[in-house]
Amino acid sequence: MRRVRKGEEPPCLDNVRWEVVRIEHESRALLQEEGDPAPLENSVLDDRWAEVKDNCKSALRKALVRDQDGLCAYCGGRLKPDALDPNQLMKIEHFVPRAADRDLILDWSNLLGCCPGRYRDLDGQIVEHCDSKRTDYEPGPPPRGLLHTHPVNSPVSPDQLFTVNVTAKGAALGSIIPATPEASADLKELNLNAPRLVENRAEAIRRLRVQLRNAGPRARQLLQRTHTTATTPGPEGLPPYAHVIAAYTARKLQQYNVRA
Repeated sequence: MRRVRKGEEPPCLDNVRWEVVRIEHESRALLQEEGDPAPLENSVLDDRWAEVKDNCKSALRKALVRDQDGLCAYCGGRLKPDALDPNQLMKIEHFVPRAADRDLILDWSNLLGCCPGRYRDLDGQIVEHCDSKRTDYEPGPPPRGLLHTHPVNSPVSPDQLFTVNVTAKGAALGSIIPATPEASADLKELNLNAPRLVENRAEAIRRLRVQLRNAGPRARQLLQRTHTTATTPGPEGLPPYAHVIAAYTARKLQQYNVRA
């Protein structure tokens, strides 16, 4: 997980908010006019997200891809906003679940772009991660289905709370080591150490190691270029698992006394 910096929201989202206000106002006025004893909360839409039409969802996906440099907010895999296969299409995630806080359903800072979050392992079993793995919200106590680390608003940068092991020591290469109990809970809730995710991160490191060995005396220049690529978005955003490559190259550059 890494920091997400929000850009401007698509205009259609504000249009939806105004439409929700209009619908709920008219419903409230009708209840009062008819002397209906039902509580005014009954005039509130059950799911405001249902008012977001497909064309607006498409605009939201594109804006989320822009803000997240083309990567999933949780695992860092590539987002596919235009995939025709629904199993490949990116998802629009509500960091605070819709059932937990109705007022945040249409809040731009609460929306994140996530990968489909599921694959079949070698035994044919479906493995879920990221948004797809999240527990359904229950108010509790204690509440279930909530996360602690917000990629947008977290006081501590997520990459400091979720450290990827980029060495051959200790935990498995490519596995995430949480820094706090809260990060550990989020790691489990999102299943960010799912076997394929660990392998994808490890493979990114192994490929770079081979390139560095082949680079010989030009290894430092290759490290600097690779670090720049992993931290500076291009036309297509950042490469998948860029945060892993950035951490690895920064560590290796320290060995050359070069500040990343």
